[in-house]
Amino acid sequence: MILLDISSFVGRFHPLVVHLPIGFLLLAIVFEWLSQRWQLGKAASVTWLLGAISALPAIVCGWMLASEGGYDDDTLFWHRWLGVGVGIAAFVAWLLKSNILSAPRWATTGVSVGILGLLTVVGHLGGNMTHGSDYLLEHAPKPVKLLLGSVEKIDSLPQWSEPDSVKVYANLIEPIFAIKCMQCHNNEVQRGGLNMASAELLQEGGDNGPVLTSGNALESELYKRVVLPNDHPKYMPLKGTPMTYQEIRLMEWWINAGGSFEDKLTTIPLTKDVQNIITRLFGLDLVAKPYYEKVKVVKTSEEVVQQLNNQGFKVKFLASDNYLLDVKMMNGVEQSQLQSLLQVKDKITWLDLSSTNASDDWLKIINQFENLTRLELAQNPISDQGIEHLLTLKHLETLNLYSTNVTNQVLETLKKIPTLKRLYLWQTQVTEDAIADLERALPSLDVDGGANLVQAETN
Repeated sequence: MILLDISSFVGRFHPLVVHLPIGFLLLAIVFEWLSQRWQLGKAASVTWLLGAISALPAIVCGWMLASEGGYDDDTLFWHRWLGVGVGIAAFVAWLLKSNILSAPRWATTGVSVGILGLLTVVGHLGGNMTHGSDYLLEHAPKPVKLLLGSVEKIDSLPQWSEPDSVKVYANLIEPIFAIKCMQCHNNEVQRGGLNMASAELLQEGGDNGPVLTSGNALESELYKRVVLPNDHPKYMPLKGTPMTYQEIRLMEWWINAGGSFEDKLTTIPLTKDVQNIITRLFGLDLVAKPYYEKVKVVKTSEEVVQQLNNQGFKVKFLASDNYLLDVKMMNGVEQSQLQSLLQVKDKITWLDLSSTNASDDWLKIINQFENLTRLELAQNPISDQGIEHLLTLKHLETLNLYSTNVTNQVLETLKKIPTLKRLYLWQTQVTEDAIADLERALPSLDVDGGANLVQAETN
């Protein structure tokens, strides 16, 4: 352990000492080329020697630094050995320039050109390992990036409009990691042995094992690192912009919810603060929208609307930009006239039949209104058997049965309508106990029983 610490300590001087031989070698190359016109051969010889000597500690420190790991193997291999090659080439240049080795005059010039090329390649590979492959072109003009095949760096979170297709990790968590973490944990650079370029590699963890503990953020190394004080040596990220409070809270929620890489957003429970965070970061409105705000229909012609109004209906569009229909049946309209609504059966979403003497047979017609979401049947002789006709309505959200003839038996039918959100049962034969049972079966259903519920019989 002590030897490892010493190696790491010495190795981290590599970025400091490596600039000295680079300076000597570039100066030697300049002297070499100028010596063809002026008497600078001695200066070039001495500078080649200084470059070769100073390259040695840079090579040693670099070798020790590489032992820490976290670098792409292929890039490290070429950086390491080409760096050694630079040192050897500089020593050969000194031997040639000092006439210790006999060679044509142009040989030293050729070696200097080779060293210049090696320095360029070695420096580029070193930059890739330290800063990532996009570092050199990060701020280049877009045409230059396209010409050289540079991939645009992600610097902003995506925005989503519909939650149904959003995956928690791929669409919410991974984009944060891509901006804040992956510059040091990618296919080319793996600090601490951790590669976050894919879900599979992230799950493998780093040199010290897994970094995620499913269901427990406080035991997850990935989470613990980002909540450390900024001046802590293990604080992450090492460079770049730190994670914001909202990003950290979102990561904490994801891990505590199981850390799934496949779950969709709609399958995981959301607290109010997490909903707000997702909305602020990703522009995703998580307030559940009623069905009538999602469905789109073709606008009913003004002629048809007027015709229905003339038959005793009050018909209007739901909104200026929503062509679903809100229909109210006026008192005195007969069942036969109800048939005329079938021509717009896919357009009606709200239907009010209150106090129209509607019977169970009327519901055999209404069950064809496929986009119906609100049905008012108050103060009509509707029975339990009639409500069974409504089971075909797949989007019914509100049902008003105030002052109808329904009893406890109707609740077994209503349990089969999972979309139901609001139910009104004032002045019916439904008991309090039966309503309590219904609310247990459908916890998302809001039942308004009023003040005149029939009390359950007690022994």
